[in-house]
Amino acid sequence: MKKIQFFCLALGALLMSACSSNEDATMNDEAGVQRIVLSVENAGSGLKARAGRELLSSEAKQSIENVKVVIVNSSNSIVKVKEITDWNTSATNYTTGGHGKMQEWVLAGDERLSAGSYTVYAFGYHTGTAYSDLGMAALTVGSTFNGNKVISTANVFAEEIFAGSIQFTLTNDKEALKTNIVLHRQVAGVFAYLKSIPYVAGAKYLRLYASDNKKQLCLGNFAPATGELANNGTGNTNNKVINCAGAYTGKTKILEADLASWFSAIAEDANHCIDATNWITAGHDNFTSGSVFMGNFIVPFQTDATNTTFVLELQDNAGTVLRSWNIKLPAAEALTTATTITAWNGTAWADNAAYTETTSAYSIFRNHLYGVGKKFTDSKNDDPTDPEKDDPVDLNTKETLILKVNDNWEVLHTMEVE
Repeated sequence: MKKIQFFCLALGALLMSACSSNEDATMNDEAGVQRIVLSVENAGSGLKARAGRELLSSEAKQSIENVKVVIVNSSNSIVKVKEITDWNTSATNYTTGGHGKMQEWVLAGDERLSAGSYTVYAFGYHTGTAYSDLGMAALTVGSTFNGNKVISTANVFAEEIFAGSIQFTLTNDKEALKTNIVLHRQVAGVFAYLKSIPYVAGAKYLRLYASDNKKQLCLGNFAPATGELANNGTGNTNNKVINCAGAYTGKTKILEADLASWFSAIAEDANHCIDATNWITAGHDNFTSGSVFMGNFIVPFQTDATNTTFVLELQDNAGTVLRSWNIKLPAAEALTTATTITAWNGTAWADNAAYTETTSAYSIFRNHLYGVGKKFTDSKNDDPTDPEKDDPVDLNTKETLILKVNDNWEVLHTMEVE
């Protein structure tokens, strides 16, 4: 009997591409079973601020512990449940068509699915996640499943979470099936990698503010009805998805760097910058000397056309703004002409075929990574001959910061510091 190759979870640091359809090519067909191959492709803040994976670069990696799979029938009643609570240690590595981890779910004998129409949903998330249990405990055989699952986080910061679904029909009782399901990262990522920070007396913090902050995600609308998204959405028109829920919240701090944790003294150098000779080496081995890094995952949100999406501020201890920089999309990357995007409106998914934005006011899309500066790996890379060397943005020469979205996510944006 053929296998069901069940899903590719593209996890990324900001980073990923989808599992290929031949990930299970090394496994033998076996009569009398239905084989579900769970594949999680490597993907790739506060430093160490949350239970989930830290966002420290755009390196491909994964750290989820839990994968839960449910199969529902045409009445949306759950008929099968699979839960893995030790994914990182129980899954095995694979390198075919990518690299990541994979694990099988074998349905043999009476466990096999009978003729009928089914939808499979799968979720990958962290232990101790800010999303609590995600309601997973209620996903049991016989219960009814809502295909658009809304979950909440209690704080500003999002955790990395993946989800996906696919439909199929078995025309014969317990027939063979081979199909793929791609799980998409449900949040966005943002980081700022900076150097040559202008000296201003009393400077204490670098803080990045967003024009909105959502605390709910709708896990749905993963792929077009005709099939999976190739390469986890790359090159597909369905990669501009806003899956947040909840009312507009207004300007919110999403990243913060306490300068005292990066410099032993805030003193002025000859270039009127914070003196890099006071840079603290301990604990910062993976960053360029004199730099500051901050990164986090955030819930996607739609632009408020009247406000700049991201603003970086240099502040004193009381929060007084000493310097500020607008974070812009390059003109070539902003959706300045009518473009179709898909957004959750709180009750249903809706397409907006006439969506436009500016270089300053732009939406944050699901599974997009927005970065100021370049940091391709979690480790330091100062090799001047390497095109992927660390390259923090020089704040002393910039009025506009540039955000770059790593192309191992769905879309690559190169952002500007204004």
